[in-house]
Amino acid sequence: MSELDAKNYYELLGVDKRASRDEIRAAYHTFALQYHPDNHATSAPYKIKKATQIFRRGAEGYKVLMDASMRRRYDKGLLRGQLRFTSSDGVSGLSERKTAVPQHEIKHSEARKYYEQGTDAMKREDFANAKLFLSIALRHAPKERLIRKAILQLERAEKAKKRSTPPHS
Repeated sequence: MSELDAKNYYELLGVDKRASRDEIRAAYHTFALQYHPDNHATSAPYKIKKATQIFRRGAEGYKVLMDASMRRRYDKGLLRGQLRFTSSDGVSGLSERKTAVPQHEIKHSEARKYYEQGTDAMKREDFANAKLFLSIALRHAPKERLIRKAILQLERAEKAKKRSTPPHS
């Protein structure tokens, strides 16, 4: 059993079992900021996949805990050791539902290779090489939105770095 599978919805969202709807909503907001797939767009594919899995489970937990009747059923299931609902529990839209999560896998192998090199360089703040690798990736896959998004992030990071660097005296 994975670490994710061993957590109930309360643990996953970091709230007490007596948490109010407002507390759950606030916890979910914090959770989503950390795990939403869009926040990991420049990460390695395995990290994107893991964040997506965690985010989907958290969204599932949020849906259950925010609905009073589902939450009561869930709490009863927890007493029996059931950590999550599935579609077989008669709760529609859970577990097997395909969440509208953007596709983050770049299909073109050369574009993917250069994209990964570019995002790695960007993490090291090697902006010149990041720009080079990402532009090569874009040449291989000109319509790839993920590459374009990384280039925008790179431009923002370069500007932020310039603003934070004191001028030479």
